[in-house]
Amino acid sequence: MRGPLRDAKAAGLLRRDLTLDDVSLIIKMIRGALSGIEDPAARATAANRALTLALHGVVPSTGRD
Repeated sequence: MRGPLRDAKAAGLLRRDLTLDDVSLIIKMIRGALSGIEDPAARATAANRALTLALHGVVPSTGRD
């Protein structure tokens, strides 16, 4: 994952300070958010929302925030 992460940062697609530890933390946060949600549809909805929120936290700021 180091290569793709480095390449994405170089292309300006991810924050320059994002680390592999950060990616692992994001995955763990999403897993935690989904724990206890048994309904497949509700789980999918929650997973999509959690991922959307996580991604907005890793893209470079555009100054529009």
